[in-house]
Amino acid sequence: MVNNHKSNEKIMHVAQFIEKVNELINSHPDKKVHFLYRGECKRYPNFCRPNIFRKNVLSTNPLYEKSLFNTMRQNKLSNNESYLENAIDAQHGEFPSRLLDVSYNCLTALYFAVTPYYHKDVSEYDEDDGMVYVFFIDEIFSPSAQNTNDNYNAIIDKECPWFNNHAIFQKNHKFIDHTKLNNRIIAQQGAFILFQGNDDEKTLS
Repeated sequence: MVNNHKSNEKIMHVAQFIEKVNELINSHPDKKVHFLYRGECKRYPNFCRPNIFRKNVLSTNPLYEKSLFNTMRQNKLSNNESYLENAIDAQHGEFPSRLLDVSYNCLTALYFAVTPYYHKDVSEYDEDDGMVYVFFIDEIFSPSAQNTNDNYNAIIDKECPWFNNHAIFQKNHKFIDHTKLNNRIIAQQGAFILFQGNDDEKTLS
């Protein structure tokens, strides 16, 4: 299960940010949850959305993911036989993915909240307020576990249409723990939230 905390409170310096994060952690009633963070450099109408939905890829090609992963394997862009690990490689190769980047480190999220994507000018969002989202996670799935991969394969193969389209799966996101196969994930202390459905609608509200 994934929950998120949203606040309109404006943070003006790093010490204030760290104090706010500590306040959230210490005030949470369940001390066993894991805290994850995501930074976005402006307040988007559809915040915390995987880029495969932001780019409306699936609306024009429902089998885009399977085709992409097979092409990546053929061209040696991914050496993994797991669709999920193909997706992780795709995510950090700037291909559309249904994985949402998050970090175990709140300062990593803060960096992304105040720094434009490297394709953009450094001053691109100077007039916008960056956003940091905090997620409280109570269940972790391993990217190497068989059940996690079987679940992801069912999404990609689309052999059970109800699995992707049923309303319950639109909001049943899964937290995928970090993998040491990708140096960028290691550097960012990163992990992912998997969006299982095909609905383009905002589901983290």
